[in-house]
Amino acid sequence: MTRKAFKTAAQEEQPYVFDYNCEVADFYRDHPEQKKKIFFIDASSLPASLLRGDETDEDEIGDLLSTNGNIHGAINQIYKDGLGGSLRDNIENYDCVILKTPRNQYNINQLGSDAPAAIVDVFAFDHEAGHLICQDGSGSEPNLAECVADAYAVIRHFQRFGTGSSSIGKLADMRALEMVFGGEGSHFTSPVVERVIADSKTTNFSALTPQETAELARHYAISHKMDSMFIQYIVRDFNAAVGVGKSVNLKELGKFVLSTTVPEEFKWGAAMVHAILDGQLSYNGARFNPPAGEGWTQMRQALEARAARFDLPQPKLVVSYGSNQLKLK
Repeated sequence: MTRKAFKTAAQEEQPYVFDYNCEVADFYRDHPEQKKKIFFIDASSLPASLLRGDETDEDEIGDLLSTNGNIHGAINQIYKDGLGGSLRDNIENYDCVILKTPRNQYNINQLGSDAPAAIVDVFAFDHEAGHLICQDGSGSEPNLAECVADAYAVIRHFQRFGTGSSSIGKLADMRALEMVFGGEGSHFTSPVVERVIADSKTTNFSALTPQETAELARHYAISHKMDSMFIQYIVRDFNAAVGVGKSVNLKELGKFVLSTTVPEEFKWGAAMVHAILDGQLSYNGARFNPPAGEGWTQMRQALEARAARFDLPQPKLVVSYGSNQLKLK
C-alpha cells in the first residue's frame, strides 16, 4: 500500500524510523486525490512547517498559518503538550493533520510504555489521517469518529509491520485506561481495536487498496463500537468508584473491578489493572513503577479467578440510565 507497507520481514534488522516528510510523501502517493484537500503541519518547532502535495508559494503558507485562528491555536496547543490532532475547516474547505514529533508528553501512552517512540509517532500519524480520509472519521458522533480512526491506524500498523508485530497489542488496554484517567469515553475504542487485532491473524490486510482500507476501518467501527450511552454509563461508574486523572485510586480500581456485575466493566477494568500491574502505565511522560506486594499479587489472582466465572454465560441485565434502559447482552 505504501513504500513501507510490505517491509515486514526486516523490521528487526532495520528498525523503523519515523520520518514525517517521507510519510507525507507516501500518503499523497497513495491518495493523490487529497493533494489539494489535506495538508500536514509539523508543530515540533515554531513557526511550524507545513507540507502539501502541490506546489505552494511560501508566502501563501505563511499567510495561512498566521491568519487562520483555528490552525494557529491548534499548532500552539500541540507544540505545548505534544498531542496530535486533525482539523476540518468546512468554510475554507480544507483539512489538516497536525503532529509534534516526538510526541513526548502524552498522559497515557496509547501503545504502552514499551512501544518504540517511532511506532507511537506513526500510529498517531495514521490515526489523525484516518479521521480525515474515512467516512464518519470526523463528525457529530465523537466516539464513532475515534473508533474509525483507531481501526484505520491499527490496520495500517499491520500493513506496515506485519501480523507478528506486538507493539499494537496494548492499545485496547490503554484506551480503557485513558477512559478512567481522562474521565470521558470518546476515545474508548477498545472493542473495535480488539476485533481488528483478532482478525489480523486470519485477514491479509496488506492486500487492501488505500480505499478498501478506509472502507474496512469504518465497517469495523460501525459493527463493533460500544453504544455511546452505555459508554457514558461505564465512565460514570468508574469515575464514582475510583476518581479521575491523578486522583485515581488504584486499590479502589481493583476493588471496583472485582465487585462489578457488568461484564464489560469487569473485562476492561481487569485489563486496566493488569496493565498497571505489568508496568505499562505512563503519565505526563513519566512511567509508573508497577505496585508490588502480597496485596497486589492477591488482587491479580482474584481477577484471574473471577475472569473464569465471567467466561460463563451471563444473565441479561437491565440497568437504568436516566430515562433510558440499556439491555446488556
